[in-house]
Amino acid sequence: MLCVFFISAITKVLCVLPILSTEPSLLKTKFCLSLAFNINSSETQDVFALSFEKVYFALSTDSVNYSLWRNLEIHTKSLSWLKDWDKCKKLVNALVDYFIKNGFPIKRFVLNIQSEQLKDRILTQYKKRKY
Repeated sequence: MLCVFFISAITKVLCVLPILSTEPSLLKTKFCLSLAFNINSSETQDVFALSFEKVYFALSTDSVNYSLWRNLEIHTKSLSWLKDWDKCKKLVNALVDYFIKNGFPIKRFVLNIQSEQLKDRILTQYKKRKY
């Protein structure tokens, strides 16, 4: 019950954060995303929906400082030494692994993603890792 209350509070915080990738806003969004990776509950799907795309695109433009990235990187797996620099790929893989591990439907999640390219990337990784 406490977990559901906590996730509900996180979701409310994410809903009022500005869309811009300013450092304070991004810090809060990234923090909420990190927490979601640590909680195995279906309620975290809303937190992922509100935070994942913002963090992904901040990483893609190298707008996340190293200390912020370190808190997320612990939820990712290493890639081959040639690809381990790709923070976006590592984050997508971590998201897909989380959804598979918890049996959550990825198609519901991608409905919240605005970028078609990111939707495709997530669904492609999901198909590769699920089967």
